[in-house]
Amino acid sequence: MAKVVPISIDISKGKLPSKPKGIEMVECKTMEEIRRDQLQRLTAGFRLFSYFGYDEGVAGHITLRDPEFSDHFWVNPLGVHFSQIKVSDLLLVNHDGEVVQGDRPVNIAAFAIHSRLHKARPDVNAAAHSHSMYGKTFSTFGILSTGPSIDIALWYYFSLERCCQSQLMADAAGKTTLIPHETAIKTREFIANDLAAWASFQPLFDMISEKEPDLLD
Repeated sequence: MAKVVPISIDISKGKLPSKPKGIEMVECKTMEEIRRDQLQRLTAGFRLFSYFGYDEGVAGHITLRDPEFSDHFWVNPLGVHFSQIKVSDLLLVNHDGEVVQGDRPVNIAAFAIHSRLHKARPDVNAAAHSHSMYGKTFSTFGILSTGPSIDIALWYYFSLERCCQSQLMADAAGKTTLIPHETAIKTREFIANDLAAWASFQPLFDMISEKEPDLLD
């Protein structure tokens, strides 16, 4: 068995001043700044999962492809509650789920899903999965979202969970009327594109960063 090659990345480097509230983009000029900004958003995602009640025991993962080492991914440590995860708690793992930076274990079985997804789709830089209440009721196992950025993947997850809730409520109320396929496609193109998803995530990031600033530690 090949020996795991550790990687030592100082993730405290590149920390930028807090961004203004709203949809202003953060300008990152170095790899350290890009990585740090993305890790802060990844950590905010875990806090938001807890805030909205998407946690269930040790289930649930959000992964982020490292911007420099594209075959390595940042993920949450096994057994740490989403509400307690900080930037400094994140693990860096390789495609096989082996920890190359960090001192806690990772859920290998769960990460196997993400690693195959990231390998098959190099355009997917982030993926989110959990057993949130409406998602798992609608699909039994739970839901999974992806995106070219962590912001977009997270917003698609939040939106999909609400869609599951709406569908379940509509089905419980009585016979539903299907939206015409063409109408659904046009609506998606207008409000469910990547730019709209990115913009929609910014207020959530601002909110949770202000409520729980220790996530940045």
